[in-house]
Amino acid sequence: MVDRVTLQEQDVPYLVGRNGATRIRLENFSGARLNIDRDCCEVEGTQEERELAMLAISITLQQRDGGSVEADFRKLEDREDVSTFDVPQETVGFLLGAKGATLRQMENKHRVFMFFDNDQKRQGKHGPCKRLYVIGTRSSRESALDEAEDVVRYKLTGESRGRPFDPKPRASGGRDRDWSPRERAPLPERYDRRDDRRDDRRRDDDRRGGRDDYRDRDDRRYDDRRRDYDRRDYDDRRGYDDATTTNGIAHALVDVKCALLSPSTGQ
Repeated sequence: MVDRVTLQEQDVPYLVGRNGATRIRLENFSGARLNIDRDCCEVEGTQEERELAMLAISITLQQRDGGSVEADFRKLEDREDVSTFDVPQETVGFLLGAKGATLRQMENKHRVFMFFDNDQKRQGKHGPCKRLYVIGTRSSRESALDEAEDVVRYKLTGESRGRPFDPKPRASGGRDRDWSPRERAPLPERYDRRDDRRDDRRRDDDRRGGRDDYRDRDDRRYDDRRRDYDRRDYDDRRGYDDATTTNGIAHALVDVKCALLSPSTGQ
């Protein structure tokens, strides 16, 4: 089955978006296929997919040039695939982002369709609020609303998800959400490579039957060197003494020979 939506000339580029971004976003949300021509948009898919696509196209075209959305909001809120969140007016611009970029990113990320009722303001505990409508599957809406509430929380308190947060009640109305702080993830234990090396040495020492004292090792090496030096000194002295003895004997033999060869005083 195919449904058709009549388009004006200025609607076509807006519905297509830059590099087809808007068309792709609506297709991802609805599951339907959009064939956009010069004067119409053909919507292909199941009945549910076409219905979602037609609703998203209608609201998207009304938002062009900052236009207000004309819809039966009471009927929308009765749908099982719709959730709402009353956003304090001072945080609406922060949630939208520049030209709606932040909200569009959330839509792409969670595969939902999100828009504000800009005409009707509701009074909440944080002052005037605008109601945010989120259309999609239950799990998709939950994740999208979690992120949207975190953005609002950050704007109001300076605290974001996963950080210590003093819970404050959100604006009344819309879907009842839990503003309780999330548990902070435990910090990882410090990791030091030197501890591994120290453990390796300790493990090696245990295998050898006890921990060696490195100072004792140095002392042993020092003792070995000293023993070597003493032995070498002893050998040198002994060589000197031997040489001295040999020289003495040689001199004595010379003296004896000279005495034998010299004429006797009595002859």
